[in-house]
Amino acid sequence: MAVKSTDDTKRPISTLSSGSTGDLTVEANSGNDQSLAAQRKKRHAPKVRTGCKTCKRRRVKCDERKPTCYQCSRRGIACLGYDPVQTWIFELPGATLEVDQSQSSAQDATESTGSDDAKKQPLPAPTILGPVVPFRSAAEARSYQYFEQKTGPFLSTATAYPKPLLNAMVGSAWQCAASRNLLIALAITDEFRSNNIDYLPLEGGIVSTASSTKYYATAIGLMARERYPVSDLLIASILAWIYDIGHRRTEAARIHLNSALEIADSNTTRPDSDECPPQDDDLIKTVIKPALDGNQNFHKASSVLASVGTDDAVSHPSLKLPEKFSSVAEAVQSCEKCFELLRAGQIPPTKAASFGRDWLQSVRRYGAQGAVSPLQRWALYVLWAALGIFIETMYLGLAGIEAQIRWNYIIGQTERIYDAERFSGFTDVLALVIKVLGWSCEHRQPITRAKRLMQRIQRERSLDKGSDSP
Repeated sequence: MAVKSTDDTKRPISTLSSGSTGDLTVEANSGNDQSLAAQRKKRHAPKVRTGCKTCKRRRVKCDERKPTCYQCSRRGIACLGYDPVQTWIFELPGATLEVDQSQSSAQDATESTGSDDAKKQPLPAPTILGPVVPFRSAAEARSYQYFEQKTGPFLSTATAYPKPLLNAMVGSAWQCAASRNLLIALAITDEFRSNNIDYLPLEGGIVSTASSTKYYATAIGLMARERYPVSDLLIASILAWIYDIGHRRTEAARIHLNSALEIADSNTTRPDSDECPPQDDDLIKTVIKPALDGNQNFHKASSVLASVGTDDAVSHPSLKLPEKFSSVAEAVQSCEKCFELLRAGQIPPTKAASFGRDWLQSVRRYGAQGAVSPLQRWALYVLWAALGIFIETMYLGLAGIEAQIRWNYIIGQTERIYDAERFSGFTDVLALVIKVLGWSCEHRQPITRAKRLMQRIQRERSLDKGSDSP
């Protein structure tokens, strides 16, 4: 095709030839066109499988920021967390396996003839041995699965970000031996107490309550001598605190909790380092530190029930507990009887504390049925902590700002539970919390918060009834 031009300066440089002032012929260069097409071709990034579950489902690129990635936070959708990272081991068959003599002789004959086709044969495909799992036995893997499905969801329910905290606990168990041993110890304890058993025969041996103690001791030794990342160390401290509280070791629990809080506070004031990369720093600030603060409030509220009295203390004859409760309302009625006897002075704090521990055992077995959600079970734990605050206020002289802080924590937990799940029996829990609060707190702020929540519930119920009527 001929192109006519009156000004050479306006013509593309690639079309000009030296000394040309007339018609120019633009010839298509197939080689140049192919190179331009190759440059314009979209470059595909290598596919990765470490993004969050939400971005995987939406098939978008994830920046893998924790606890919430940028894509999910920008769109205001829930980030479902990350799958545990699996490492695979590959082994070439010729590297470790002995070669058959017939194959070896045939190979020598081929090499002696100098066949090029034989020399160009590709290497055999690698044999996949399987993912590297950190568990030494099937019993450990079973305990990990129990924690992931039952124990972990309940423990993380008490925090502001339950799912990210559960993912952090489970993920830490895959890379931190201390967290893994503590996770297994908690799973064994929770399963045995919930089902009222002392041992469990499995294929690899018998798992007993002593097994949880061994795992706990191993974890404490690892925390003392190993150097773990800050996030893993804090997760291990939370798990150790939970284990100590469940075994009535309040002083050891307090040490673990205070040490973790000190590490978390110091980490927020120092710049990023290799021990705490930016993603771990975000996890500590947004998930782990609030969880530690909540644990501290719950520890103060419930430690009196774990430390007062002995295990063989006999409760009041009228406070007979069933093997397991049938509903939340039944559990609340049983706890209310104990409160009324304690308030009237008919039972001492030691027997009330003994009853509280037995009552908590019935709550655990009730939760093991599967018909109760983690939030319903946690609401009963909050009620248990409220009874502990009452005992400490009436008999141990708890007063002032410390009592107000603990009660604000209890009311805040009830508000969060109601916003998350509105189940049958919640009003019974809240009514008893308000009754205990009125007898043990002089400050009006937590009382006002509790009454406002009750009024809100009643108002919403009346609106629901009005909408149902024709």
